[in-house]
Amino acid sequence: MQESMSKHLPVGARAADITADITFKTRTQLDTIIGFTEMLAEELTDHPSARADLDRIRSSAQAVETLITELEDHANRARREAERDPLTGIANRRAFELHCERLFATETEDPTSLVLIDVDRFKHVNDTYGHLAGDEVLREVVQRSKSAVRDSDILARLAGDEFVLLLPATPIEEALRVADRVRHAIVFTPVSIDTDVHVPVTVSVGVATRHEGDEEVSDLLERADRAMYRSKNDGRNRITSLVD
Repeated sequence: MQESMSKHLPVGARAADITADITFKTRTQLDTIIGFTEMLAEELTDHPSARADLDRIRSSAQAVETLITELEDHANRARREAERDPLTGIANRRAFELHCERLFATETEDPTSLVLIDVDRFKHVNDTYGHLAGDEVLREVVQRSKSAVRDSDILARLAGDEFVLLLPATPIEEALRVADRVRHAIVFTPVSIDTDVHVPVTVSVGVATRHEGDEEVSDLLERADRAMYRSKNDGRNRITSLVD
């Protein structure tokens, strides 16, 4: 997963990162120019024409600085968009990986847990009710999940009908309680697509907690994935945590 972050970033994310790097370097050079200008201004107090030229340089420098600020704002907006899932509005896989990278880089004894959520028989939902209905189901799954998690938890869409909850400082027992709240919130009532169309939704959930030997989040995600498929194989609509 670490390799995928560096080599397979979305186009918008790469563009935002490149723009941020260029604007940083440009601002650094501009600060140097402004510094030299101020030094010259002190030495040319008795040369009015030279001071007028320096004033024009200052004005141009200020205009360039304004443009740099606008570019930085654009890069920040592009980065936010590149880390957001357009259908549901939550974090996408890139944002999830960045959160995990920062979390795994922090030395802490607090356990990190993952909750992997997969919508059961989602292809059947699309085939039966249509893709627009399927999109509405995914949006509703997200809203119901958000209502059941804590402020510190990070909900992201990995791909398709698969979602993940990143739970910082959360041992396995608490992670299972969070997963149970989320599952109940999702399956409590069918998703209403229209006044006469109500789609029952269930989810299969896998839970895993970081082990001492886990160096990357992919280790944790792989165990959560195996636990989720155990839930699928055991009949769906349930939560599983594998003890390695």
